[in-house]
Amino acid sequence: MVNGARPRHDLNSSMQRYLPGGSAPRLVASSRARATTGNAVDAALVARIAAGDRLAMRVLYVRHHARIRRFILRFAGDEALADDLMHEAFLRVWRNAGRFAGGGPVSTWLLCVARQMTIHAAQAPPPTCGPAIGGADNA
Repeated sequence: MVNGARPRHDLNSSMQRYLPGGSAPRLVASSRARATTGNAVDAALVARIAAGDRLAMRVLYVRHHARIRRFILRFAGDEALADDLMHEAFLRVWRNAGRFAGGGPVSTWLLCVARQMTIHAAQAPPPTCGPAIGGADNA
């Protein structure tokens, strides 16, 4: 520790324990092999998230948040709303990780959750303010 500062947590080294077989990722030549390795890592992360592992959630978030945010931003058109919906989508992932069936890539499931959040937000009525306190109606 320098000047009482806490050491920074290294997510890359923490990810090693979530890889299938506990081994470090290998360099692969084809994009298909890279995608398969990424899918296996993501599936292992979701399984750990279902067991309540917060670090696994952080790793999944770091791996996918930028893509999910861009996806939502295309439909929402508002950066603040896109940020809110992205966080809500990852909260839903945390709560429902045990429901992930594993039939496809985790990234597809994440995009589906983000899409559902965006559609729900678009269909929800705009928030309304309550009656004014001390307004003209109360005179």
